[in-house]
Amino acid sequence: MASDSAIQSQGYERHQITLTASACVASGSTDVVTGRVLMIGYTKVDFPNGVTFAITTSSASVALWSQASVNASATIYPRVQVTGATTTGLVLNSDDDPMVDYIRCIHENVDIALTAAGSAATTGTFDIFIGP
Repeated sequence: MASDSAIQSQGYERHQITLTASACVASGSTDVVTGRVLMIGYTKVDFPNGVTFAITTSSASVALWSQASVNASATIYPRVQVTGATTTGLVLNSDDDPMVDYIRCIHENVDIALTAAGSAATTGTFDIFIGP
């Protein structure tokens, strides 16, 4: 596996945020990022079942991942449907399969807000991968 410094030299970034719940809520942010959001991974450490989280960009408030009642570690590859000049969602074929593309951040922080985390001092980790 390539080292983080080798990955960064190719324009890719990994931002790891460990959240610790206090009074059933937790939040955190990445450093400022610019690039495509390639993947977001959630690693359940000892948060109880049923956590709810919302991951968004800070300035534009673009939703990257929002999910309720999460009980296990999970990974997603966020994409957004491409729209035309009339804001109509574009499709790939006659089956209406949506045309999707990466979500891009331009000088934004990625914010994570977590609720229903159960007792205080429980933790979970988020890895956010940004690419050129």
